[in-house]
Amino acid sequence: MRHSFFTPALLFAVISILLSCTPASGASPDETKASPTHIIILGFDGWGASSYELAEMPFLKKMVSESAWTLKKRSILPSSSACNWASMFKGAGPEAHGYIDWDTRKPAFDITFADAKGQFPSFFSIFREAFPDYEMGYLYQWEGMMYLFDMADFNYTKKFEISPAGSTDLMDAAISYIEDKKPAVAALIWDYPDKIGHTTGWYTSDYMKELTHIDSIIESIVTACEKAGIMDSTLFVVTSDHGGHNKTHGQALMSDLEAPFIMFGPGVQPGMITDPMMQYDVAAVLADYMHLDIPKGWRGRSPSGIFK
Repeated sequence: MRHSFFTPALLFAVISILLSCTPASGASPDETKASPTHIIILGFDGWGASSYELAEMPFLKKMVSESAWTLKKRSILPSSSACNWASMFKGAGPEAHGYIDWDTRKPAFDITFADAKGQFPSFFSIFREAFPDYEMGYLYQWEGMMYLFDMADFNYTKKFEISPAGSTDLMDAAISYIEDKKPAVAALIWDYPDKIGHTTGWYTSDYMKELTHIDSIIESIVTACEKAGIMDSTLFVVTSDHGGHNKTHGQALMSDLEAPFIMFGPGVQPGMITDPMMQYDVAAVLADYMHLDIPKGWRGRSPSGIFK
């Protein structure tokens, strides 16, 4: 039996704090207010989990000691981009949300569950519904990312070139955005190392160098949060949509299916995640962290023991 230790005075204080953190309903997404909690999502297309042990990623590997993590997060089939990014944030598989291939741009068939706007709900849409006046941004390189979610849910969106310069531009823009806006949610999705995998091959020297590069990107974004003064209230999620082999992916191979999931920040219980974790569980983790109700159409769930 769980006993309550709240006195009337303490209960009043807790309620007052909670009310002060609740956004006013009906506010426009353009009328942003400071959020007490922040989520920074760092996504790297084509980063296969089996490369982690081989890669020189000193910053991220240092942070793993403070993280809930797994190298066994499994992609949905096919192990391709659009359908996996959609599943990651929509909390269900292709048979539910209708994004069935690498470049699906609208549901291929009737979705199993629709929100008030007639769309399959994503973490971003349920966050916007719950917090209409908090800042949320979406920065990406691959054009296909813009068709997966309702872009009207975001205060700030921007596409960058798929090139080394574009990758750096995305990082610089993300740093400025974080320091200036201190967003409640920022989804930052790089097209690398998928671009390198398709060009020179997965696990080649160029691919491994790119992993070292994204390690520096992660460190730069964390440093930006420190400079913005939000480090102590920021949850970081570092992950990928799929892996690969040779110069391709999308097949039912473990090298293609397994992607890393590394999460650190306040409230996270450090340690290896031992529960099975699927791509669509990421949405549930984010929703649970923000205490949002899981939509009926979702199948994702948070692994046990990841939060303190």
